[in-house]
Amino acid sequence: MKKQDIGSNLPKKILFNFVFPAFLGWAIYHLVARALEFTDLREAASYWLLSMACVMSGFISICPRKAKQIGSEIIRRFACRFFPGSRFARPPLSYTKARQLVAEKKYDEAIAAFREILRHYPEEKEPYNQIIWIANLTGETAIAEKFSRNFQEAFK
Repeated sequence: MKKQDIGSNLPKKILFNFVFPAFLGWAIYHLVARALEFTDLREAASYWLLSMACVMSGFISICPRKAKQIGSEIIRRFACRFFPGSRFARPPLSYTKARQLVAEKKYDEAIAAFREILRHYPEEKEPYNQIIWIANLTGETAIAEKFSRNFQEAFK
């Protein structure tokens, strides 16, 4: 990353990491305090719903990748309840099998499992890092270099 890139992102980082969360915290506090003033549930419900919307918008703005993962998982589970026979474009994200293969020192199979994760979830960084680590561990520098280049291209 170049020095001018760091400086140009600084106002955005300050806004989204400090100012926006502080404003949302203030808004949530006042909305909940206002909702607690009412004795009737119907009168307080709008303030509670608005405060929950502030919490969700804050979470989405602060960590959008994690919010996208959680949202897609919630939607998938919700859809499975109403459409049990439907198939989805990709399986749920899970590193369990790949990590188990690494623990068992079955490195070729682990690389294949991480590649499968990348095939369905190309926006994930962890499979790249694991493949590079395993390839360096086993001495397969060509694979490590290939995935290092792919990682740099994918996450510029």
